[in-house]
Amino acid sequence: MVHISAKRWAGIALGALAWVGAMAWGVEAQTYIAEPVLVTQPAYAGLSFYVYRPYNMPAGWFVTRDGNYPVIQDRGGVWVYGYTVEGGALVPSGYVVGSVDPRTLASPPVPQPPLPAPAPQPRQPQRVAPPPPAPQPQPQFLPPPPPGVMVPQGCAGATVPMVSAPYVPSWALDKNFLEMSHWSRLVDRVAILHRPRTPVAWKGDNPTVLFAWTGRHWYAIRPARGETPAQALEHRLYDLLMMMRQNGMVWNDGETPALANQALLWGYLWLGSVAPAQVGGPPVDLSER
Repeated sequence: MVHISAKRWAGIALGALAWVGAMAWGVEAQTYIAEPVLVTQPAYAGLSFYVYRPYNMPAGWFVTRDGNYPVIQDRGGVWVYGYTVEGGALVPSGYVVGSVDPRTLASPPVPQPPLPAPAPQPRQPQRVAPPPPAPQPQPQFLPPPPPGVMVPQGCAGATVPMVSAPYVPSWALDKNFLEMSHWSRLVDRVAILHRPRTPVAWKGDNPTVLFAWTGRHWYAIRPARGETPAQALEHRLYDLLMMMRQNGMVWNDGETPALANQALLWGYLWLGSVAPAQVGGPPVDLSER
């Protein structure tokens, strides 16, 4: 008896859907929607969702049953969301299905050309009142220093210019954090660990090493003999938490969108927030090392 893996069955089922959709298009003039098929997400252990393929979808593209969002598999078999660019073409986004709200990936509508201005109508000249003067900004002053505090002469009560500087995430200026951008041989996806909240990265569905940010350096977690990557991460959460506390590391969730965008610019997949159990992979066999 020939054993066929679940991934193989999913590929066969999706190919059958594409063939049925093509046959139906040759017979009917209306939109033909095949029955949804349950597929698994290799990037998340245990995640599955339904997809189907309307007749008018480009080759390789499918639609989720929940929300009708376009999705496609990358070369590694990971399902990612797509979005529409100007002209109607679909392109992969790099955001893994399940990592973000797909509504945030919708492209803005193409602006319509402005309507021609109406022809000017003759009218009687009118006296126009001059515009009111623009309000002048009120100067802001520093409060006087508390008793016993010495300040330079002229600082107390001096005018303070208010300049708003752009916000830069702290990790964007940390050379140790940015080393990950050169680790394409070890990393192809980035996520935020659910608890403790910190960036994590690894490569593929069967990683041999995972990286977790401690606030000062990347903590390399290598599964021991017989450990799955998820178990290796779970068994070292206490060590990771202690290192984060020692370094004063507290992740700012407001910086997560910036990290997601940066991961895509580095060519990595973005998985959003993950729990250790969502890191897939079988037990590691150290005999091949």
